[in-house]
Amino acid sequence: MLYAGYPLESGIRLRSLRPAAADAKHPAIRIAIQAACRGRQETPEPLWRHQWLEADGSLSLRVARWHQAAPDGNAMHLLQAPEQCDFLVDPSAGWIGVDACSGLAENTLEHLLLDQALPRLLAGRGHLVVHASVIRIGSRAVAFVGRSGRGKSTLAALFQRRGYPALCDDCALFDHHDRQASVTPSYPGLRLYSDSIEHALEWADESGPVSQYSDKQRVIALQQAAELQAPQPLAAIYLLDDPPPGGTGLAIEPVTPAAACMALVEHGFRLDPTRREETTRQLRLASAVAEACPTFLLRYPRDFDRQDALVEQLLRHHQRLPHTPATP
Repeated sequence: MLYAGYPLESGIRLRSLRPAAADAKHPAIRIAIQAACRGRQETPEPLWRHQWLEADGSLSLRVARWHQAAPDGNAMHLLQAPEQCDFLVDPSAGWIGVDACSGLAENTLEHLLLDQALPRLLAGRGHLVVHASVIRIGSRAVAFVGRSGRGKSTLAALFQRRGYPALCDDCALFDHHDRQASVTPSYPGLRLYSDSIEHALEWADESGPVSQYSDKQRVIALQQAAELQAPQPLAAIYLLDDPPPGGTGLAIEPVTPAAACMALVEHGFRLDPTRREETTRQLRLASAVAEACPTFLLRYPRDFDRQDALVEQLLRHHQRLPHTPATP
């Protein structure tokens, strides 16, 4: 299986991941997911270093440095989704240990692994991992970045319907080499509310709810070529914001590299936000990506009756970008 370009071995079923090509070239490390890594009641209460809250103020995730070192002597982290699952994360070894609460549904565990634990493991390895959906237009990728509920997945679905592949939903790795920004999709597939599926993807094959606590449905992606799972040259980044005043029309405004850098960091996944070296690496990489790739603020009304016009306007804007090949 592949996740963000990495071969992944898992003792836990992950239905959303695709097999790796037999002849594909990938990084040397492998991510191994193992179940029942420790006893839940046999350890002292950790010293929590950071917590993430939901919009309603409830606790979503928290992280602590684990009191035992990894076998190679490196630090491990405890990432906890309270009352659901504990993950022991060893970024240097590319390893996650899983200790799920009794009765945790299979789809919820898959969601926590794919959409929470694995992105943070990669962030702990030094990658810039961002909340973003990614599509491909012609030979280059476009990323939509923003908080949950801003419409990243719906935009990706609208382009998928028009024949522009949706490469990933809500998580992607951003990188920079030789003055070129690139993006690597995490895994194919979309997570959408029922109204978005009805209006944007009439053909969608739903595999059921994303988790026990989400109203979103996981949409099984069409089979993708191996090249669509590889790093993609990045043509543009769109930061999703509230609709323009009055709620009519679409607004696309250029964003300075400094503002784009801070937005990428703000919307990035972190393993331990209290670690200065992790913050420094993310800032350095986000700055390089922002300097190399044009970034825009995108504001538009959430109106399914105008979705075709929205896609057309974005395609026209994309065609005006510098060094962008003609679209199909």
